[in-house]
Amino acid sequence: YILIAYVTYGLGPIAGKEGIEAYNLGALAAGFLPPWLVTFFIVAGALFATITTLNGSLMIYSRLFYVSARDRVWPAFFAKTNKYNVPYVALWFCTGCSVIAIFSGIEITQLLRVVSIPGLLLGILFYYPPMVFAKKFPNAAKRSYIKINPIVNKVLCILSILVSFAMGSRLLLSLNKGLAIAMVSFYAVGYVYYFIRRAWLAKKGIDMLSAGKSTPAVWEERNRPFEEAAATAETAN
Repeated sequence: YILIAYVTYGLGPIAGKEGIEAYNLGALAAGFLPPWLVTFFIVAGALFATITTLNGSLMIYSRLFYVSARDRVWPAFFAKTNKYNVPYVALWFCTGCSVIAIFSGIEITQLLRVVSIPGLLLGILFYYPPMVFAKKFPNAAKRSYIKINPIVNKVLCILSILVSFAMGSRLLLSLNKGLAIAMVSFYAVGYVYYFIRRAWLAKKGIDMLSAGKSTPAVWEERNRPFEEAAATAETAN
């Protein structure tokens, strides 16, 4: 990254080139770096950019599998962790899925759209909680470092939902037919799996939604009444 910064610091139009070619980093680097360093610059730059992105993505998605398994949505073995509290089963599963995607030959632009579409179409899942947060946790909202007018907050969330859904719809329509059918089928199977899993656990006397119905202890603490805190301070004095 230091090397990339060193090259881009002197970025300017390359003589005799037009458009994007006039700002080609590889060509610019070749103008003043030795050949071996130019090769390293191009290859390592792409590899490190990919690795750091994959590293973050694998950590994020493995945690989603871990939490889902902890909440009984996914089988329990996805929640297994090693001595460093890393959900290694979920991590290796996500890694395997990534390797399959890489060797499947899917165009990178199509693959990025497949990854982005669900999050955009289901944007309401991300923006609905902020809309009802102040009502559900009034004391925690008052303790928030960032104060936003409730009406402004709702308007921003609604606009975000609309924009997110519009972008997701456009991306979905831009997918090639085979990939679009495969993606829709995948989520349809997941939807059916949800009800099968829920019914199977219910036969064992387990409510799969119990984890989602309860408030985490940390939010109970943050939402404690102000009077209680004042009374505790007064007693301490």
